[in-house]
Amino acid sequence: MGRINKNEIYVIKRPIKSIMSVIIMDTKFPISSNSHEYIEALQKISDTCYLFSDKFYESKGINKRKFTTLYEGNLFIDCTGDSIIPLINKTFDYSIEIFNRHASFLVFNLSDLETFQEEDFKKLLSNIQKVNVSNIKWPILNIKRLSSEEMYEYYKEFPTIDEGSYLNTDSCFSLTGIISKLNLEYFNYLILKENSNNTKNTYASWKTTSRIQFFKRIVISEFLKFLEENPNFIETFSGDRIDQVYASIIKRLNLKNQNINIEDLNLEEI
Repeated sequence: MGRINKNEIYVIKRPIKSIMSVIIMDTKFPISSNSHEYIEALQKISDTCYLFSDKFYESKGINKRKFTTLYEGNLFIDCTGDSIIPLINKTFDYSIEIFNRHASFLVFNLSDLETFQEEDFKKLLSNIQKVNVSNIKWPILNIKRLSSEEMYEYYKEFPTIDEGSYLNTDSCFSLTGIISKLNLEYFNYLILKENSNNTKNTYASWKTTSRIQFFKRIVISEFLKFLEENPNFIETFSGDRIDQVYASIIKRLNLKNQNINIEDLNLEEI
């Protein structure tokens, strides 16, 4: 069967559906009974690409090709330990340039899929199929701005200038790690000051709270074009933060979006 190379797309069977589900395999193996049933249901309406990002599969010696074959996936990528965001985009590009058949794309973590209750999952399946053939072209996902605490948590690991140049560190960070207004002002000073050692771009300021992100092909093409023209943009985002990157691109491009979870969408009201 040959060695599986990291970060390469492997086609197990040619896609035949008009929807592509990109599934980030971030749960332990064996997968839950919910995940098992939901993947089976999704495969009736969509092609599937598995991105193996969790080290658990690696440590258990799970053969990704065999897993994808067993679960009747179309594609898989072994990206264990690496950033998954460029590989999601690689999947998008591969689908458009090579297969040229997918009208819609779903992106989600398996850990989120398995949390659906049966009734909500039925609504999800129904709405995915309806929106796929509808005139709706804008992304469907809830987007909100990161709170000050979330920004702090996300950016605090970035290299910064000497803390002592602004405030005494003992007065800023308590032993219990409670984030106060003072902490946030201190953090903002370190990140945004001209002579800060922070070399990262600061584009991560939005996120989605939706478990499933739905995009039409026209929007995916806009994403890919933007990222090709702005290669440094994606460096802002941690490798697994799919909740941030596409929401931030949507806001950066000033695209409209249906600000609702796709399972909650009422097409009669649109």
